[in-house]
Amino acid sequence: MARRSIAVVFVATFFSIFFLVAIGLAQKKVPEVVTLKMEGGKLAPVVFNHPVHADKHKIACDKCHHKDQDPQQPDLCVKCHPA
Repeated sequence: MARRSIAVVFVATFFSIFFLVAIGLAQKKVPEVVTLKMEGGKLAPVVFNHPVHADKHKIACDKCHHKDQDPQQPDLCVKCHPA
């Protein structure tokens, strides 16, 4: 009987954690508009519209964020592409 109770608690805890993580990930939203500006750069800042590139033109995130561990939390471009 005790084993069954422990198993039920374990399964309930697992699904609760899974549910909370899923909600947390679902709430992360990519900003619609990002201004790309290089400090000390000679060119003017560029306004980048994610929905136009991702939805309209069907460009995958990893096309631009190809070296990021997590495309949802990208590093700065200059990390791999110096000025």
